Amino acid sequence: MNWKEAAVVWARSRWKPMFIFTAACLLIGEQYPFSNFPMYSSFGSSTYYLYLGDGMGAPVASLETIGMSTPTLKKVFSTEMRKERERLQIRAGELTPEQKQLVGERLLARLKNSPAARQRGGPKPEILRLYEVNISVRGGRFEKQTELVAESR
Repeated sequence: MNWKEAAVVWARSRWKPMFIFTAACLLIGEQYPFSNFPMYSSFGSSTYYLYLGDGMGAPVASLETIGMSTPTLKKVFSTEMRKERERLQIRAGELTPEQKQLVGERLLARLKNSPAARQRGGPKPEILRLYEVNISVRGGRFEKQTELVAESR
Protein backbone atom coordinates (compact mmCIF):
# COMPACT_ATOMS: atom_id res chain seq x y z
CA MET A 1 0.00 0.00 0.00
CA ASN A 2 1.45 3.36 -0.98
CA TRP A 3 0.90 6.75 0.67
CA LYS A 4 -1.99 7.72 -1.60
CA GLU A 5 -3.91 4.55 -0.82
CA ALA A 6 -3.18 4.96 2.88
CA ALA A 7 -4.46 8.55 2.77
CA VAL A 8 -7.70 7.39 1.12
CA VAL A 9 -8.18 4.65 3.70
CA TRP A 10 -7.49 7.18 6.49
CA ALA A 11 -9.94 9.70 5.03
CA ARG A 12 -12.70 7.06 4.82
CA SER A 13 -12.01 5.55 8.26
CA ARG A 14 -14.63 5.99 10.94
CA TRP A 15 -11.99 5.15 13.54
CA LYS A 16 -10.08 8.43 13.11
CA PRO A 17 -11.29 9.99 16.38
CA MET A 18 -10.26 6.89 18.34
CA PHE A 19 -6.77 6.82 16.80
CA ILE A 20 -6.29 10.56 17.37
CA PHE A 21 -7.52 10.32 20.96
CA THR A 22 -5.30 7.29 21.69
CA ALA A 23 -2.24 9.00 20.22
CA ALA A 24 -2.95 12.17 22.22
CA CYS A 25 -3.34 10.20 25.45
CA LEU A 26 -0.08 8.35 24.85
CA LEU A 27 1.76 11.60 24.12
CA ILE A 28 0.29 13.58 27.03
CA GLY A 29 0.45 10.81 29.61
CA GLU A 30 -0.69 11.22 33.22
CA GLN A 31 -0.65 14.99 33.46
CA TYR A 32 -3.37 17.20 34.89
CA PRO A 33 -6.14 17.59 33.62
CA PHE A 34 -5.74 14.54 31.36
CA SER A 35 -5.73 12.00 34.13
CA ASN A 36 -8.55 10.00 35.67
CA PHE A 37 -6.63 9.69 38.94
CA PRO A 38 -7.05 12.24 41.75
CA MET A 39 -4.04 14.51 42.03
CA TYR A 40 -3.40 14.16 45.75
CA SER A 41 0.16 14.05 46.97
CA SER A 42 -1.04 12.52 50.23
CA PHE A 43 -4.22 11.80 52.13
CA GLY A 44 -5.15 13.32 55.45
CA SER A 45 -5.40 11.12 58.49
CA SER A 46 -8.95 12.26 59.22
CA THR A 47 -12.17 13.36 57.56
CA TYR A 48 -15.82 13.76 58.48
CA TYR A 49 -19.31 13.57 57.10
CA LEU A 50 -22.64 14.95 58.23
CA TYR A 51 -26.09 13.43 58.36
CA LEU A 52 -29.52 14.38 59.60
CA GLY A 53 -31.40 12.48 62.28
CA ASP A 54 -34.85 12.61 63.82
CA GLY A 55 -35.68 13.11 67.50
CA MET A 56 -34.69 9.53 68.30
CA GLY A 57 -31.37 9.81 66.44
CA ALA A 58 -32.40 7.62 63.50
CA PRO A 59 -30.96 8.82 60.17
CA VAL A 60 -33.27 10.88 57.94
CA ALA A 61 -32.96 11.20 54.16
CA SER A 62 -31.65 14.73 53.71
CA LEU A 63 -32.74 15.05 50.08
CA GLU A 64 -36.39 14.33 50.94
CA THR A 65 -36.31 16.37 54.16
CA ILE A 66 -34.43 19.55 53.23
CA GLY A 67 -34.00 19.17 49.46
CA MET A 68 -30.22 18.84 49.72
CA SER A 69 -27.89 15.87 49.35
CA THR A 70 -25.55 14.92 52.17
CA PRO A 71 -22.35 15.97 50.31
CA THR A 72 -23.91 19.36 49.58
CA LEU A 73 -24.93 19.65 53.23
CA LYS A 74 -21.28 19.11 54.22
CA LYS A 75 -20.13 21.83 51.80
CA VAL A 76 -22.72 24.30 53.07
CA PHE A 77 -21.84 23.50 56.70
CA SER A 78 -18.11 23.89 55.99
CA THR A 79 -18.76 27.27 54.36
CA GLU A 80 -20.83 28.44 57.33
CA MET A 81 -18.13 27.26 59.75
CA ARG A 82 -15.48 29.17 57.77
CA LYS A 83 -17.64 32.31 57.80
CA GLU A 84 -18.11 32.00 61.56
CA ARG A 85 -14.35 31.59 62.09
CA GLU A 86 -13.76 34.70 59.97
CA ARG A 87 -16.44 36.61 61.89
CA LEU A 88 -14.85 35.64 65.20
CA GLN A 89 -11.36 36.21 63.73
CA ILE A 90 -10.20 32.70 64.54
CA ARG A 91 -7.28 31.98 62.23
CA ALA A 92 -6.46 28.39 63.07
CA GLY A 93 -8.15 25.67 65.03
CA GLU A 94 -11.72 24.73 65.60
CA LEU A 95 -14.73 26.49 66.95
CA THR A 96 -15.87 25.53 70.42
CA PRO A 97 -18.74 23.03 70.62
CA GLU A 98 -21.07 25.90 71.59
CA GLN A 99 -20.03 27.99 68.58
CA LYS A 100 -20.38 24.97 66.30
CA GLN A 101 -23.83 24.28 67.76
CA LEU A 102 -24.91 27.85 67.04
CA VAL A 103 -23.79 27.55 63.42
CA GLY A 104 -25.58 24.19 63.11
CA GLU A 105 -28.83 25.52 64.58
CA ARG A 106 -28.84 28.52 62.25
CA LEU A 107 -28.15 26.24 59.30
CA LEU A 108 -30.90 23.76 60.25
CA ALA A 109 -33.45 26.55 60.70
CA ARG A 110 -32.55 28.02 57.33
CA LEU A 111 -32.66 24.66 55.55
CA LYS A 112 -35.96 23.54 57.12
CA ASN A 113 -37.61 26.74 55.87
CA SER A 114 -35.98 26.76 52.45
CA PRO A 115 -38.11 26.59 49.29
CA ALA A 116 -36.50 23.25 48.36
CA ALA A 117 -37.54 21.74 51.71
CA ARG A 118 -41.10 23.07 51.37
CA GLN A 119 -41.40 21.53 47.89
CA ARG A 120 -40.53 18.06 49.18
CA GLY A 121 -43.59 16.00 50.03
CA GLY A 122 -41.85 13.56 52.34
CA PRO A 123 -42.54 13.29 56.06
CA LYS A 124 -40.92 16.01 58.13
CA PRO A 125 -39.64 14.99 61.57
CA GLU A 126 -40.72 17.26 64.39
CA ILE A 127 -37.16 17.37 65.72
CA LEU A 128 -34.28 17.50 63.25
CA ARG A 129 -30.73 16.84 64.42
CA LEU A 130 -27.42 17.44 62.65
CA TYR A 131 -24.73 14.85 63.37
CA GLU A 132 -21.03 14.96 62.54
CA VAL A 133 -19.15 11.70 62.15
CA ASN A 134 -15.37 12.02 62.43
CA ILE A 135 -13.28 9.27 60.87
CA SER A 136 -9.56 9.04 61.57
CA VAL A 137 -6.70 6.61 61.23
CA ARG A 138 -4.78 5.94 64.43
CA GLY A 139 -2.26 3.19 64.85
CA GLY A 140 -3.24 1.71 61.49
CA ARG A 141 -6.89 1.38 62.53
CA PHE A 142 -9.95 3.39 61.58
CA GLU A 143 -11.76 5.17 64.39
CA LYS A 144 -15.23 6.64 64.09
CA GLN A 145 -16.79 9.13 66.48
CA THR A 146 -20.33 10.50 66.14
CA GLU A 147 -21.20 13.86 67.67
CA LEU A 148 -24.50 15.73 67.88
CA VAL A 149 -23.84 19.20 66.46
CA ALA A 150 -27.24 20.86 66.59
CA GLU A 151 -30.96 20.32 67.01
CA SER A 152 -33.89 22.18 65.52
CA ARG A 153 -37.57 21.97 66.43
